[in-house]
Amino acid sequence: MHRLASRMRGQLPFPKPSIASGPNVLAKQFAFVVGFIVIAAVLYDIFINLRHNFVLNLSSSVAPGLYQRVGQPIEVGALVLFAPDAATLSWHRELTGVEGVETFLKPVHQLGPFTICREATALRLNDVALPVSSLDPRFIEDGECADYDAQNVFALSIRIPNSFDSRHYGPVSLDTVDDIYAPAFTWD
Repeated sequence: MHRLASRMRGQLPFPKPSIASGPNVLAKQFAFVVGFIVIAAVLYDIFINLRHNFVLNLSSSVAPGLYQRVGQPIEVGALVLFAPDAATLSWHRELTGVEGVETFLKPVHQLGPFTICREATALRLNDVALPVSSLDPRFIEDGECADYDAQNVFALSIRIPNSFDSRHYGPVSLDTVDDIYAPAFTWD
């Protein structure tokens, strides 16, 4: 009898439908999942774009900072990002103790073709003496000269006296160059 009386007053004896059930809730959950996937995809795309177009330089050969890909032709003074060979990376690791370096960012000093000659620890590039470094060149023997074609550039940083550059590991093949970069923000 009590049940009948409660129905008559508009109150049902069973619980009201839960907010977490029904077709509207399913649609909202689906919209949330789709929205989350879209936001994740956009963030991933931003990350990939940043990683592809920017490089963080912490070495002192060029000012430490964030550099942006500019996609311009290679010319004297341009900053090239390139992947040195395994022997050069190993030598760099021995000198600096820094692990994980895979690329170098260096200014182009000379476009190929050019000739390099070594006299003791001094190098001459097209008969012009280069600044002497405390490291001996490993790419050319004393008393030798070598010609390099247009597929090479000579990278030289005069920002610091003993920059690890082409004076030590030799010319940079254009095949190893990723692109040209320009400073976006430096803190030096």
